[in-house]
Amino acid sequence: MPALGQLENLRTLRLYANSYLGKKMICGPEGRFSKLEVLKLWMLLDLKEWEIEGAMPVLKELEIRYCRDLQKPTGLEGLTTLEKLTLTNMKQNFVTEVKGSIGNKTVVIENNWKFIPSWMSLLFYCLFIFL
Repeated sequence: MPALGQLENLRTLRLYANSYLGKKMICGPEGRFSKLEVLKLWMLLDLKEWEIEGAMPVLKELEIRYCRDLQKPTGLEGLTTLEKLTLTNMKQNFVTEVKGSIGNKTVVIENNWKFIPSWMSLLFYCLFIFL
């Protein structure tokens, strides 16, 4: 992540569907994300650890969606400008730990959505075309 963090004008970063394949992600002072306001982490299935070390000083919105093995990020309490945190399809113990570590001024939205597996969507599509 250090290379992305050096992009001076990066305001929004979306990492979707296995776009990050590491088990550990570190956002530290050398990759500071100095202007990042919105961060979305969706379906990073290999991600287990996330460390925030003095990075993202102006982050306002964070969304974590179905990162099934992710443990509570270390340094989350340092995101003092965070206004909105959306947690979708995350394990309940993750949600509880995260809620306990952020400030009261952050709005936390918790979603538990049901998804149709991609193979089932493909099946419905094929049936629609051939019928």
